[in-house]
Amino acid sequence: MDSPSKLLRWAFCTFAMFASSALAQTVYRDDFTGGAQLPWSNLRGDWQASAGEYAAQVPGNTPPTATLLPYELSDFSFEVDLIDPADGGLWLRTNATGTEGVMLVVFPDRLYWHVIADLGGPYTIHQQASITPNLGPGPTRIRVTGNGPILRAYLRESPTAVSTLDLTTVSNPPGLNYLSGRVGLYDNAAPGTRFDNVRVEAGVPIEIMAVGDAGNGTVHLFPADAGGDVAPFAVLSGPNTGLLDIRGVALDVDHLYVSSGAGRYVKAFALANLGNVAAVRTINGSNTGLGSVYQFALADNELFVSSETGPVSVFGKDDSGDIPPRRSITAMTGTYAVDVDLDELFIAPHFLDANSIYAYAQSAAGATPPLRQLMAGTAGANLGLAATADELFVSQYLVAKVQVYARNASGSATPLRSIGGPTTGLGANVDVAIKGNELFVANSGYANVLVFARNADGDVAPLRVIGGPATGFNAPFALAFGVLMLPDVVFADGFEQ
Repeated sequence: MDSPSKLLRWAFCTFAMFASSALAQTVYRDDFTGGAQLPWSNLRGDWQASAGEYAAQVPGNTPPTATLLPYELSDFSFEVDLIDPADGGLWLRTNATGTEGVMLVVFPDRLYWHVIADLGGPYTIHQQASITPNLGPGPTRIRVTGNGPILRAYLRESPTAVSTLDLTTVSNPPGLNYLSGRVGLYDNAAPGTRFDNVRVEAGVPIEIMAVGDAGNGTVHLFPADAGGDVAPFAVLSGPNTGLLDIRGVALDVDHLYVSSGAGRYVKAFALANLGNVAAVRTINGSNTGLGSVYQFALADNELFVSSETGPVSVFGKDDSGDIPPRRSITAMTGTYAVDVDLDELFIAPHFLDANSIYAYAQSAAGATPPLRQLMAGTAGANLGLAATADELFVSQYLVAKVQVYARNASGSATPLRSIGGPTTGLGANVDVAIKGNELFVANSGYANVLVFARNADGDVAPLRVIGGPATGFNAPFALAFGVLMLPDVVFADGFEQ
């Protein structure tokens, strides 16, 4: 039997075969405008669409409500907006009658999995995870991917799963009985969870890392766990892209977004159609108010865009052309690093104010004052920010350090940890990103990406280094993580002729 790593290499080779043209993905969508558009089964719960939302009119769990789609899926991605979540969730890999399968149950403050062989139980809770901050009444995007026995749940378009269920660890009932089946919706509360904007995609979900290179105008795509002198499985590069001086990258389910300092733009490319290709959208021009565009953040369908000579400007992620921003934070001009996390926007100014970091409400506009200001030590030029629920990671370009502060730090707060010194290999480090328990650093001075333990401190060696001639790196400046769906490709021969 082929090893998992060999199969993964084959999958990326398959992706490369299609990289110059659109991948033939199987995608099902339903926004419930004018009623349900997909063939939902409405097995239990009297599910109805109204005002662009879908909900059970008779929620309950004896037996659990269920409305399923008729597609038999093994590897998949299932996304939906949860509105007022309260003991609702998703059916996964269930049978046609919704009497056995996997269920993901979501409350405002937690989620967990059930593996069900019979509607009479048992309903054992697996991999319960807390949700911080709690889910509010508005829509929250949830995505579940299935790849063999591994199911992952992602919230709020985060690249890091909030909970992972390994079916090989489930014995009662045997988890390996549930490697394929249907997907659907469940609700138990009254008033209950409402659902909108369903997206189901057949294919193999792979967690990926995009590396934007300022030196050669290329975006390189690697598996998220890559290490060593390895070639990217896909690249975005060439004259048709119009890319140069890449300073920021971001990923969503369908697109790769790229910003340029010299080009003064943000471009969006179809993720399933990379190579030497034109952007599908570009934000650029005098009405945008953008100077040299450095880093940007993608959150809640908005792009928070830094600018060397202007404020932080906010555009819709689907915006295109020479258009004004939806809003701007005009309290400062000349910004470089930005990050959005848990309803807060973090901004590091350009070299004009090289030791300050400001935290704003995500909805801030105009001359709104910051929530707090952190004086991050010496003027190290804070060119990378990554915020988590309790910490703020700051990449300091001029002093080759990554400083870690309490998320709510202000004033002249002392860092919790400081990564720096000759053993670290840091040099002209720019962007930083957190993926699970690892810290990634775009290390432009040595043309590599360094991966440290998330809790690393002091003059410590990285866990691994992605670098060398095969990577194609020149000056990596930007990092982003996401999930790429590889197509299910089947080659068959019956040898009849």
